[in-house]
Amino acid sequence: MVSWEQAFTGVTHGVPGLRHKDFEVVRVGDTDWYAAKLPQEMLFELIRTPTYSTIQGEQWEFCCKRPMIYVGRWTQDDFNLNAPDGNGRAYFDQIVQHAVDGLWEDELHDVTGIYLFRCSLCNRKTANWDIA
Repeated sequence: MVSWEQAFTGVTHGVPGLRHKDFEVVRVGDTDWYAAKLPQEMLFELIRTPTYSTIQGEQWEFCCKRPMIYVGRWTQDDFNLNAPDGNGRAYFDQIVQHAVDGLWEDELHDVTGIYLFRCSLCNRKTANWDIA
């Protein structure tokens, strides 16, 4: 999450226990929350970028030291159609971060969201998810 005030400081809102290789991470006060320190122009770009519809609120992905491009909400069919070898489940396991048991099998996609992102530089894909 990034507010106008945070964009001016060059530091995001933060989350508990954040660790990331693509940007500097700074501690938020005396808490276990950590924020990303990024160039102001990147944070202002995120503020200008429309949010995407999620169940619990968006969480932007980063790669190559910059925000990734939001591709969309994906289902099993999307993973099956886009898997390089036709194995949607393996592609899902490769891309979706911190997946829990049963997430792939969950057919109730109105209560589960898989949100796919693509890096504009290296074309790597990653996804986060939430559930109602």
